[in-house]
Amino acid sequence: GGNFSAGQDLKKFFRELEDKPAESKKAQEAANRWRFERLWNFDKPTIAMINGAAVGSGMDMSIHCDIRIGCEKTRFIG
Repeated sequence: GGNFSAGQDLKKFFRELEDKPAESKKAQEAANRWRFERLWNFDKPTIAMINGAAVGSGMDMSIHCDIRIGCEKTRFIG
């Protein structure tokens, strides 16, 4: 396909909550905690197959996997 992941729903976390910084931070922390702790503590090896760009939190998500497989189009953008 096109890209691996942009990570978060950018509309949800940056547009809908832009006037509520405390609520935005709380939502981001909860989403990251769930995503990364689940990957980190999964009882089987996790594999990120990356075709295209892994951007922002998508890059972080792939880093938390045990194995990362990319191709010549793979790009990590932090």
